[in-house]
Amino acid sequence: MRPVNLLPAAQRTVVASGERAGASYFLLGALALVLIAVIAYAVTGVQLAQSRDDAARIGQQATVAEAEAAALAPFGEFSELKNARITAVTQLALGRLDWERLVRELALVLPRGTWLTAMDGNANGQGAAAPAPGTAGAGTAAPVPTITLTGCAKNQRTVATALVRLRRLNGAQSVELKSSDRPRPEKDSGGSGAVGGCGKFYSFNAIVELDAPGPQNLDPQTSRQVPTALGGGS
Repeated sequence: MRPVNLLPAAQRTVVASGERAGASYFLLGALALVLIAVIAYAVTGVQLAQSRDDAARIGQQATVAEAEAAALAPFGEFSELKNARITAVTQLALGRLDWERLVRELALVLPRGTWLTAMDGNANGQGAAAPAPGTAGAGTAAPVPTITLTGCAKNQRTVATALVRLRRLNGAQSVELKSSDRPRPEKDSGGSGAVGGCGKFYSFNAIVELDAPGPQNLDPQTSRQVPTALGGGS
């Protein structure tokens, strides 16, 4: 005989029938998906907030860096001005003749019995050489720095010795003798004629071509020195 449940349907105990066994799993899966979506949304929100904070911090750092660069700009301009002035002074130093050294070396290399009455120089090599005594023509323009020397010597041998020794000047490339004359007695002067103010001695005119000025000429330790054998002009 089949048992009959007399309780109302609302109060009866639910008994699994086994007909819908997968329904609970679908429900759990849907809940898991919702949970994953919520977690992903929360993580994405946190990352976006952190990115905004990083962008704001980087913007502040950039503003501070720009302010510091603007404050240091005058120092950069001063450094550029300093370098420009150093370059200008260096160019001026390279484009001049070292007269102090030149005169000192001339005093050492000129032999005994010779002396100078005039000296002229041009560091740019664009000036005309001084005319030789007793002539009216002017020398041609030299492509390198030149020194024009006018002086007196006792005889032609002394002039030749002076030309050889002038080649020992620092940076001398060549030495050219323009003239070497001796006064001739004149009848109306009683034999007291003179050439270039040398009296009875020979008057010579020579041009010395020098090396183009360069950084090596500014350092006395790297420049060629006059041998001690030529010291004193003897």
